[in-house]
Amino acid sequence: MAIVEEGRATARIGIARSCNHTLCVPNSGGLKMKTISQIQLSILLLTLCVIPTGAAKLTLGSEGEILVWLISKPFPNPTDKDFANCKGFDTDYLGYEAKSAPNLYGKPTTGSQPASWELVLADPMTGIDFAKRYRPKGSAVVYAFTSLVSPSETDALLLIGSDDGIKVWLNGNLVHNKHQTRGLKRDEDEIPITLKQGENRLLCKVDQHYGGWGLIARVTSRNHTKIDGLLTVLDVRLMHGSTRESALRKIIGACDGKPGVLDTASLSRYLQISSKLEFWKPWLDKKSLQNVPNWLDRLLNAKTVDATSSLLNKAALDLTERFDTMWSSLCERIQNPKPLISTDVAAEDYIRVAEEGRYFVHADGRFFTPIGYNHNPDWTPLHYCAPGISDYDPKATEQFFRHLRDSGVNLIRMMVEFPAGGHFMENPIGTYRPEHVLWLDAIFRYARKYDIRLMITPYDTFWMNHRWEENPFNAKNGGPVQKKSDFLTKPEVIEAQKRRWRYIIDRWGNLGTVFAWELLNEADYWWEASPQEVIKWANEMSNYVREYEKARWGRNHLITISTGRPMPADAWGTLAYRLQGIDFATTHLYIGASNAPDEPIGPALAERQGVIYALSQITDNRPYIDGENGPINRWIADENLDNEVFHNMSWAHLASGGAGSGLRWPYRGPHHLTEGMFRHLYRMSKFVQAVPWEKMTGAPAEIRASDPEGGVTCATATDRCAIVWIATPSESLDKVTASWTASPPSIHYRCYDTKTGKWFLSGQLSPKDGTITLSLPRGHTSVAIIME
Repeated sequence: MAIVEEGRATARIGIARSCNHTLCVPNSGGLKMKTISQIQLSILLLTLCVIPTGAAKLTLGSEGEILVWLISKPFPNPTDKDFANCKGFDTDYLGYEAKSAPNLYGKPTTGSQPASWELVLADPMTGIDFAKRYRPKGSAVVYAFTSLVSPSETDALLLIGSDDGIKVWLNGNLVHNKHQTRGLKRDEDEIPITLKQGENRLLCKVDQHYGGWGLIARVTSRNHTKIDGLLTVLDVRLMHGSTRESALRKIIGACDGKPGVLDTASLSRYLQISSKLEFWKPWLDKKSLQNVPNWLDRLLNAKTVDATSSLLNKAALDLTERFDTMWSSLCERIQNPKPLISTDVAAEDYIRVAEEGRYFVHADGRFFTPIGYNHNPDWTPLHYCAPGISDYDPKATEQFFRHLRDSGVNLIRMMVEFPAGGHFMENPIGTYRPEHVLWLDAIFRYARKYDIRLMITPYDTFWMNHRWEENPFNAKNGGPVQKKSDFLTKPEVIEAQKRRWRYIIDRWGNLGTVFAWELLNEADYWWEASPQEVIKWANEMSNYVREYEKARWGRNHLITISTGRPMPADAWGTLAYRLQGIDFATTHLYIGASNAPDEPIGPALAERQGVIYALSQITDNRPYIDGENGPINRWIADENLDNEVFHNMSWAHLASGGAGSGLRWPYRGPHHLTEGMFRHLYRMSKFVQAVPWEKMTGAPAEIRASDPEGGVTCATATDRCAIVWIATPSESLDKVTASWTASPPSIHYRCYDTKTGKWFLSGQLSPKDGTITLSLPRGHTSVAIIME
């Protein structure tokens, strides 16, 4: 015989071996005996279980997924390099881990502020993504709590997946402890547990090492079937300190004390579509939005929880139908692009090639030296401004653009489509996706606001080919490309590419924010086409883009095309360096020691070799930019070494005659530059402001500089000015020696420490027999010199 109390009511339940049970319950006339079935008994037992006063009762997922959780804020997790000793993982930040429940007034052991708990709804298949929610900058730990109410004592399985390590307490007992670096995998850990009749408090602690961070959990019987009558019960009062008054919290809070069980699946559907509608409001039809009913008020005023569940279903269906209609209207508008920003095109600051070549100038004649790198929109933090993503945060993207500007960056090379993540601008071909176009809109707005130029290429050809089975151009997906060479030779495909260029030019082509149009990334790779076929395509496309843009806006941006071959010759060299209709040359200098560096000098020597070769192949003095470089074959684990390699390759590019810093491909995780690299670019941006670029245009003059022992020297010159950069791995440089055959008889020099960003020496000197020797004070290991 078991006795269960709820408030003042007491019931005596006779437990029999048969399928039916005798129940003695109180009523107005005293005690009355009833015979009920096993299922009825489970429901009644659950009703009579001890449930926290004011708590709401919710179903689990269809396969026993735990969907409703209270999660804490992140706490520190100091660790060593290999994450073997994570101190936060073993620190009781709550002060009551063993109690397995949040405390209404609980305080973390490390501070005076109450612990903050936030109500979240997990995805049945992917769980909770802490990384998206908190974006940790280092190792951390977080708690997740829920309460399960079982109609009877039950042997069960707790199936857990975590990224990374996890501890689990059930009713105060530590039932699981696994500390390892791993990704999130559903049901990876199988933990036998026993649920007691009534409330079962479940507390999880998940630590973060790097990359992803998440939790997914479900409860089943020992034979992996769903447990009838098992519910989640949470008291919203436990969210002490939370500042978010979300719809989820309001709805669950409104169910407190009401009879019935809230259907979590219906709740999830409603929250998803209402959040989606709220998010897309700025872009949807305003008149249609005015007619959307206020379903939330109806839900909060429902008399019973069952009525709430029914209304949730109706609301989800209604909002889905309305959203689909408004979305179709938005899709139609996106297919006919209007300019993102209305501008006076004649007054826009278009970058162009200097009259005497080699470098770039603003519309007013001021010199523009590209300082930047590659950063695609799907990389952190540009992806935060992508409409519709769960961690949408455009302020983070804007803050990053501000950081770029403050770091001296003025150019980003960007591909507008990135198949690696399934982000297609068109799908199917000819149909432009609103979420993608609006994503690019946001990037253009922030780039314009912070004066960052964009070098735009329409396709990420590397990932197009590596994920070809998914690509809309693939004939198997309804596209026009049956064999790879069709992409550059088939008229139907070329017309589709021209349509995309018309779209890009119509939408963003009136902005000085565009530095250049890059017709194709690595045009010589991927498409199994001959040099003659690629050149024919490039001539046709460059003429088309130039003519269409001129007709549409009355002006032209720069046009280029890149090759994957770092130092192409013959016909491929013509494509890279000498093609008519191309304003500047760009190749990808993945060569020599730069591909897998283990020290910083070799990559600089390789960069010098590539730039000098490119300039030797150019016959009309057009500028040259290394459009991609970096440790492609082996990423550099040591950040300090990577910073040094980046520094040396950037200066080698500039001082060998390349226009600007060269554009690193950030082979790091995540894909963007380190703060050390940004500091190097900032110092370079200060140096280039002092260069008299008007003296560096025109015909180049021969200059040769001697490498210090174990070091590197790069130099570029005209007969009026020279730039020399010298670096050593030793403690200090002592001198620089250069042979400048066309040098002026008297030279003014200025010396700049590229590591500190400080000018430290200037003066006059006279060459002897065309040779310049300049002694340097000790203490400098990397020096850039302007001579004029």
